[in-house]
Amino acid sequence: TARLATDSNNVQAAVDQRLADVLKDVISFFAGLGVAFYFGYQLALFCILASGFFIVIQYIISKSVKKRALAETHLEDGISKITSESISNVKTIQSSTQEREICEKFYQASRNPLKKAIKRGWLMSSTLAIGAAFVSFNFAASYMVGLVMIKFGYCSPFTVFQVIESLNLATMMVMAAVSYFPEYTRAKVSAGLIFNMLKEKPKIDNFSEGGLKPDINGNLELKEVDFSYPNGMHTLTLNKISMKANFGQTVAIVGASGCGKSTIVQLIERFYDVLGGVLKVDGQDIRQINVRHLRSSMALVGQEPILFNLSIRENISYGLEDVPLEKIKDVAKLANVDEFIESLPDKYETSAGGRGSQLSGGQKQRIAIA
Repeated sequence: TARLATDSNNVQAAVDQRLADVLKDVISFFAGLGVAFYFGYQLALFCILASGFFIVIQYIISKSVKKRALAETHLEDGISKITSESISNVKTIQSSTQEREICEKFYQASRNPLKKAIKRGWLMSSTLAIGAAFVSFNFAASYMVGLVMIKFGYCSPFTVFQVIESLNLATMMVMAAVSYFPEYTRAKVSAGLIFNMLKEKPKIDNFSEGGLKPDINGNLELKEVDFSYPNGMHTLTLNKISMKANFGQTVAIVGASGCGKSTIVQLIERFYDVLGGVLKVDGQDIRQINVRHLRSSMALVGQEPILFNLSIRENISYGLEDVPLEKIKDVAKLANVDEFIESLPDKYETSAGGRGSQLSGGQKQRIAIA
């Protein structure tokens, strides 16, 4: 989330009206160059060779800015995560009186990126300063060479004026485009990170049409299952776990915190695949069943009920298509939330608010169960 928020803004800043202006500047640059070569290619050639010094310096600075932009991208991720967590858990932070601690944490996390940003600002300023100095240098050197050429009869004053003014136009266009370089560099780095993320293929493809689509009754069996999370491959969360849960049974998994209760649920939903052993649904290896078909046959209410900024009716039927209102009312009665919903002015069309903000914790829980 943090990366998308930061990197997408960097890309957007580089492909707005500025990009159109740069394309216009490039066309004008080549037009000015063409006029200069037409009227006096000798003087034009000298001026272009003189600009090589500027181009080399610009390239070195651009490489440095790109390297710093890549490093700062990861630093900004940390700041974005702290900000996102603070906003999402603002009530917990307030009730625990941790406001000062969070501010200090944010300050400490932003110190290094701030220093990097200042250095990057100096580099960007240097780019513009060198560009401005180049204009004066180019004018002085070009007119000096032009005077020499006039003295020895190689060209007329009009030719010198025409060539230098044409190159002046081209130089102004280059200057306008140069200011775009830092944004382009940051956008290039950010776009690369975004595309790399988009190219990553999940091990479990939610959109795949492959796999079996049998009628699912709900008989579950874990046989000698081993599992560890990707970030903790050296620690087995589940080690040779075996259990059965048949259709119609109410099963409670009890154990100490961290023993793998929630992990078993995530394996059944196939958010992850087992590392060893086998998990079967109705006698069929779960990995052979189409993922969307499997999940559409289940309902999951987590420890923290999540509702969307939709109506109560849409939240209850979320993930299902064309569910009649009568059926929604039936499940609401089973979850003991129908009386509350009927007491609302808009009843089942009442908005739950963002993350269910219009409802109490218990009401959200019951609607999620429904």
